[in-house]
Amino acid sequence: MPNQVKILIVEDNPIVLLANTTLIKMAGYSFDASETSKKALKLAFKNPYDLIFMDLGLDEYMTGYQVAEKIRNENNPNQATPIVALTAHTEEEVREQCLEVGMVDVLRKPITVDTIKTVVQQYVLSQLKLVRK
Repeated sequence: MPNQVKILIVEDNPIVLLANTTLIKMAGYSFDASETSKKALKLAFKNPYDLIFMDLGLDEYMTGYQVAEKIRNENNPNQATPIVALTAHTEEEVREQCLEVGMVDVLRKPITVDTIKTVVQQYVLSQLKLVRK
């Protein structure tokens, strides 16, 4: 079951992106990766994902907040896909803003394999069990 989970990871820092994609592989999940907001939107509007990890900073075109909001508000295969913010910020305002644009959770960087597995269990696998009942 785990290897059937498909994740989109959006991160503009190439070192952090490499670290996080390595962790996703170690956790046993497949993924697509994007280092820009434009590519993230292109992937999200084309391919269905079970989970999206979203950096908040991103690039000069759009922030992670804006990308998440666009995914939530425009017709695409990921309108209801759980989006989890990845950030170094811990302020409550950041969390509130993430939730306002439709993200389901906020994780502090750096993440671990265990964190990824926990998030997948909470937002993907547990939901599949509910649907099958």
